[in-house]
Amino acid sequence: MTKRTNQSNWLKYCEFSLLLLPPLIPLFLNFPYRINLFLAWDGAYRMSEGLIPYKDFGTPVGYIFWIIPALFFKLFGPYVFTLIKAQVFINLISNFSFRFLLKSLGLVIHSRLIVLLVYISSYTLFNFWPWYNHLVFVLELVSICCLIYATTIEKGKYSRLLIATLSSFISICAFLTKQDTGFLCIVAVSILSTIYSFHNKDFVFLGSFILGLFIGIVTLILPFNQYQFGYWFNLGQYPHNSRFDLFDLINEFLGASHWIKFYFLVFVIILIHRLTKKGFKIFEKEFLISFIVLFALFQASIIQVTSYTPTKGNIYFHSFAIAFILFHIQDKINFKSPLIFLSMFVLTGLWWSGSFWTRFLSGKVKPYIVRNTDQDLINKNSYIVPLDTLDGDRSDWKLSNLATFKKIKLPQSTIDGIYKIKDLTKQSENVKVLNMSELTQLAYEIPYSIEKGENIPLWYHKGVSFFDREVERYCDQIQNKEFDLVLFEVIPDLNNFYPEEVRNCIKNHYTKSFEFKAPRIPEISTIEVYVKP
Repeated sequence: MTKRTNQSNWLKYCEFSLLLLPPLIPLFLNFPYRINLFLAWDGAYRMSEGLIPYKDFGTPVGYIFWIIPALFFKLFGPYVFTLIKAQVFINLISNFSFRFLLKSLGLVIHSRLIVLLVYISSYTLFNFWPWYNHLVFVLELVSICCLIYATTIEKGKYSRLLIATLSSFISICAFLTKQDTGFLCIVAVSILSTIYSFHNKDFVFLGSFILGLFIGIVTLILPFNQYQFGYWFNLGQYPHNSRFDLFDLINEFLGASHWIKFYFLVFVIILIHRLTKKGFKIFEKEFLISFIVLFALFQASIIQVTSYTPTKGNIYFHSFAIAFILFHIQDKINFKSPLIFLSMFVLTGLWWSGSFWTRFLSGKVKPYIVRNTDQDLINKNSYIVPLDTLDGDRSDWKLSNLATFKKIKLPQSTIDGIYKIKDLTKQSENVKVLNMSELTQLAYEIPYSIEKGENIPLWYHKGVSFFDREVERYCDQIQNKEFDLVLFEVIPDLNNFYPEEVRNCIKNHYTKSFEFKAPRIPEISTIEVYVKP
């Protein structure tokens, strides 16, 4: 066995270790409860219990997001930590899809390792909880990989047409996960499919792609039209508001977006240089990577406005840009030199060390924060007087014996509040609960039956999934005292998240029993518990 073969095998082992091991890290840790987990848990729980989207509950985004978590709930139980397990599976798909894309675009293994390190450090480790703004990108990645793979299969084979159909079908799944990125996914794969078909005069391929779009619409959307799909699914129609605002896009792009604009500058410089040397050949690797990277930068500049939570939801653009740069310089770097390759790899890891350090290590290396502002020591932790209400270190959050919160830390006040609610309802059978809080897991902990119907919202975010029609409906139910127990969460730093109009109805017709802290940072939110008078 030659030295080159040994090095090649060693690099392959490193690559697959990099793909496999980092997504598994969260399985061995405990985590504090995170905002918005109520939505991921609730949709997955309802679907795992057999409830059908739009028939039994309405949602302004598509239902594809909850399919994988619902399947994992069936396998491992409806616990919050099961969401971590589901996300491990999604992250593995994400990593291997991105690796397939890099390899298809012509990046050698040394370049792939560096780009994969950027991708995993900046994006995979950042997304260890499931969220639709993440899953939609993973589906987009899979759709693009399928399309590129289909173009490499020999003409005349049915498998290439089948995979082209699958690519467009997955793009519809992406759209039914999150509208903005999903729509851009459809645009991207449609452009690529059209260019390939016209360039190769292969219109059967384009027909297969269009067939996949048709199948996706017929099977995934049309069956739900009878269940107020047009009312719930947000396309900017009444009563929804469109998130697409031209001024916001321009303002964010010109006023910020420094990395996106920097990479675009580098992209143009490299492209000009390459075009002066030689032209592009349509659907060759250089054309494909240029199109995909440019589209990734364009998409990142759009969704940072239309999908503003989490704030780093578009951070994948770094990986695409670095892939583009390395693609054009990899033949000029002596990767065979271990010193050169390891130096680049280590420095790349240092560039993105923040993701791993802040999420998994910093609290363990220095498990304290200076709080006593009377002491003489003045440093980064103590030069500003901390406000108790804005304390955000979660150091006093604790684990509990609650089934759904195993390995999940909560404020002690939240734990005590949940037990008080369980004590309050343990003598009642078939208790009817209106739970306008993020503790949707109480449906399993108490338990209680979830309301279902095509006019029932999955969550109660005013202006997003809860509108004037719902305010009137729930106020009527509250006035008629149809609920045995009502929970309402007050979140002062959010704009009318849970509707204040409904809270006023609750105050007028129910008696407040107690309140406790909500599991949020900053710890200024409370959950109010009301009972019948």
